[in-house]
Amino acid sequence: YTPGTLTIGAAQLTTDGLTATITYGETATDAVFAGKMKNGAGEEVDGTFAWANAGAVQPLTVEASGTEYDVVFTPDNTTYYLPATVKGTLIVNPVAITVTACDTNMLVKCETPEFKYKVTSGALVGDDELVGTLCTTDTLTVGTHDIVRANDWNNPNYDITFVKGTLTVRAGKVTVNGKGYDDVAAAMADVTSNGGTAVFNEEVDSAP
Repeated sequence: YTPGTLTIGAAQLTTDGLTATITYGETATDAVFAGKMKNGAGEEVDGTFAWANAGAVQPLTVEASGTEYDVVFTPDNTTYYLPATVKGTLIVNPVAITVTACDTNMLVKCETPEFKYKVTSGALVGDDELVGTLCTTDTLTVGTHDIVRANDWNNPNYDITFVKGTLTVRAGKVTVNGKGYDDVAAAMADVTSNGGTAVFNEEVDSAP
């Protein structure tokens, strides 16, 4: 009988699929990994996941979702298992924000003011800006009118909830050289022909 040496190598580990999820605006180190490592017998092996090179996980945008990167799995039991490098799929979810159109007002038949918005819940990331315009959808008669989006404001990195604003149109007159006009175009024609300055005045109801 000649004695020999039995060498037992560490078991190889595999995964059925590994994902790493962040929300847009977070960093690669914020990723939450989901997946299991298994040994040759199909048993789950406990341990931790980390990017093999977190700095290479770029760009962190929703459009980059589905990109694969190397992930290192470190088993809790290093006696029977060795660290393993596997592929992990990056998932970037859009960040939720609420955009509210700012209320404003104007005198009837005068120039429509510039409509503005503000982010009232959540926040834009870094120097991001939303690209889109606001408008009203009806004739600007005296009264209140909804301020709404003129387009979808598409930005895949944001899940946008939009809150409409209110434009209040008040009754008013335009005065040129002491003469009152209800029509702005007619008033400006007077200025062009006769000179002077157009003065916009809000109407005030007469006292009883």
